[in-house]
Amino acid sequence: MAKRQTRPKSDLATQDEKIFEANAIARAQWRTPNVWVQRIAAILISRIGENETEFNRQIIPLSQIVPPGQGGKNYTIIKNLAQELGSQTVLIRVYGTEKDFVVHNVFQSGIRYYEKNHEIEICLNNDLRPFYLELKKNFVAYGLDEFLSLPSSYYQTLYKYIKSWESESYHAIRIEELHRILNTPKTHRANYSDLNRRILAPAHECITKLTSLRYDYEPLKEGRKVAHIAFHIHSKPVIPRKVPKKLPKKKGRGGNDFSLKAPNKPGGNSVD
Repeated sequence: MAKRQTRPKSDLATQDEKIFEANAIARAQWRTPNVWVQRIAAILISRIGENETEFNRQIIPLSQIVPPGQGGKNYTIIKNLAQELGSQTVLIRVYGTEKDFVVHNVFQSGIRYYEKNHEIEICLNNDLRPFYLELKKNFVAYGLDEFLSLPSSYYQTLYKYIKSWESESYHAIRIEELHRILNTPKTHRANYSDLNRRILAPAHECITKLTSLRYDYEPLKEGRKVAHIAFHIHSKPVIPRKVPKKLPKKKGRGGNDFSLKAPNKPGGNSVD
């Protein structure tokens, strides 16, 4: 049965609410990035109890995700959002080589909308449990309130990606890989100046204004062409006192460590 958990509209998140996830999923590619979809996923993740071993169905008031002024009570917008939730997948690089990956549905089937209270009943896909519950190392922790404050899926994706490298202080990613993770359209891929003007610069301004993450970035060239984006991360990672309870260890290729070694210099593989 779904858990009916609500929060005041003016205070969706508190300072104590944290999201814990494997680095591999923080660096993953969502099929169709959507600011509302990622906010719903973040709220579900933040509700995972310390002793839970599976995901439960949850009730989320849509007024706290999609404000009425932005279509929160528009039936067509809500129906489209539900369909988007139902088809959302995430591609995660795992196991140890650049080309190994796994694709999961993000949410379980049976997403339900309650018109009377403008609520949605939804559950994370339990196939994703190892990326949220089975965490010993190679994971990132960040505040729910910070994540929900970001107004763009590009900013959300960059925030999680950079946070996952926070302990390294420096990380360089191939520009093609960054485009893949961000799911940027072709119009943003023509040259670096387009990517910088439309995504990187406004994202940096927004993230450093609305969150505690502090970083700088720079293009790195190979010849005359920008080949990498280097991130210099200044903020110190917050080490949580408690880590979500892990599930029993499962056998299988790749074990429980879903993160590959991070490259320490430009030219390395940016996928973990």
